[in-house]
Amino acid sequence: RMQESRDLAARAAPGTEPPPARAADRPPQDPQVQPLETAESRARTFAEQGRMARVEGNLGLAAEWYRQALALSPDSELQRELQEIEDARTDKDREAAMAQARALADEGEALFAVKKVRSAAAKFREALALVETASWKSRLVDAEEYARVAEAGLESALSLFEKADWRGAKVALTNAQLFDAENEGIRRMLEEVRGKLARERMVRVEPSAGGKAFWIDRTEVTEADYAEFLRATRTPVPRRWKDGRPPGDGGLPIMGISALEADRYAAWAGKRLPTEAEWLAAAGAADGRAWPWGAEWKDGIANVASDGPRLAGFQPANASPCGALDMGGNVAEWTSTSGEKGRVLKGGSFLFPRESARLEWRWEEAADVALPGFGFRCVADE
Repeated sequence: RMQESRDLAARAAPGTEPPPARAADRPPQDPQVQPLETAESRARTFAEQGRMARVEGNLGLAAEWYRQALALSPDSELQRELQEIEDARTDKDREAAMAQARALADEGEALFAVKKVRSAAAKFREALALVETASWKSRLVDAEEYARVAEAGLESALSLFEKADWRGAKVALTNAQLFDAENEGIRRMLEEVRGKLARERMVRVEPSAGGKAFWIDRTEVTEADYAEFLRATRTPVPRRWKDGRPPGDGGLPIMGISALEADRYAAWAGKRLPTEAEWLAAAGAADGRAWPWGAEWKDGIANVASDGPRLAGFQPANASPCGALDMGGNVAEWTSTSGEKGRVLKGGSFLFPRESARLEWRWEEAADVALPGFGFRCVADE
């Protein structure tokens, strides 16, 4: 018992901690005290996280931290800072929307410049959905008006087409296409009209040796023909043309054209280049003649070994049995047939000697080479 008394005295001496009380002996705690301290501490932590995110420029994350802080502990200063962040985010979103809208409008302007007005109108609508400006509204109206004008031109062309006025329909369609370059109805009808007109300038080659009949251009493709293709496809004109136009009335055969360029023209015109066999058939090779006009050479008929080209079809006497002109001389003509060295050319040229006008003459050249004296004519299937 004396030891127990000494132990109690030692525990009660100054500088010693009292023994821990049993749970049953502890006074009850206020349940609001500890949660309140934790909420304030967490709010301060969230606020600091928000300020750090704000400094780093991550306004969306900063706003989220501030909202969590305010949910735990309302504070007027935090609320003011959150409002500043929200205002900044609004300005940033507005700037981003304006940048996106401006990019769309720029695309619309680029499309409008090449008369792709339907696509241009779509871009202007997208831009206006983000930011409304008077200038973009005006450009949308312009694009829609151009599309309406083109549709009216298409209707006019259809009326002329039904009357078999191919030339009138072509003029109406060409003008309409100046307002809307991506109108599929205009494009399809223009191809059909070109085909109708092409037949007027083509001659029929009768089938031989089990082959099929086909049509071939009466003359070599002229500079005027090629100029129309260049305008329609917005392709740069040859440098030798002054003011972007061929000399004279464009009646000379186009030359200095590669086989690949000739292919593109033919496809645009709804035709193709002849094979070597087709070219020979059109030139009359089936009956064994040496020259397109007959068995004997005749002076003054073929333009060979001269100082330059002559108007396409200039010499009616230089006609093959089917009526194709200048198949001997003037400009050598590309075919679709390939040889060992490149594409085959037929018909001779003003640059070559007399013998080049013989039907048996052939020249091979790389398809991407364009030389003076090289031209072409097209064929179309029956």
